[in-house]
Amino acid sequence: MEKPQKTCKKCSKEYDEKFTYCPNCGKKWIEKRKDNGDKPIPLEEYTPINMFAMLKNKYPGRMLFIQNGMFYELFGDDAKEGQRLFGWRMIEKCGTDFTGVPHWAYRFKEKLKSLNKPYVIVESFVEDGYLKREVVEVYP
Repeated sequence: MEKPQKTCKKCSKEYDEKFTYCPNCGKKWIEKRKDNGDKPIPLEEYTPINMFAMLKNKYPGRMLFIQNGMFYELFGDDAKEGQRLFGWRMIEKCGTDFTGVPHWAYRFKEKLKSLNKPYVIVESFVEDGYLKREVVEVYP
């Protein structure tokens, strides 16, 4: 029985479906996501800064908190707003303003709700050995 094959979009060569990367050119892929149907997503598009850019277009006007390890990260204008509202320290990361808050510090949500400030929470989790991120809360 023949093994299922995938075709790499970068080098156009076929490789075994069990790989999460193309063994010919090294292009990395992750498994399917609900919002992308059957298309694999390049690993570099799955980083917090790239997810921030994609989701900011989907949820304009909302502060976007993306979980990365033990922290929720904010970028750009959201980082400036986080610094203004909460006094969080802001630095530069990936060429843009950045700040973060530990994911267990839920009081920031209470303050955002009391100010009627819209926000989106994206959490990370591991499923079948792969890191995945998913929108888990949208307020209001």
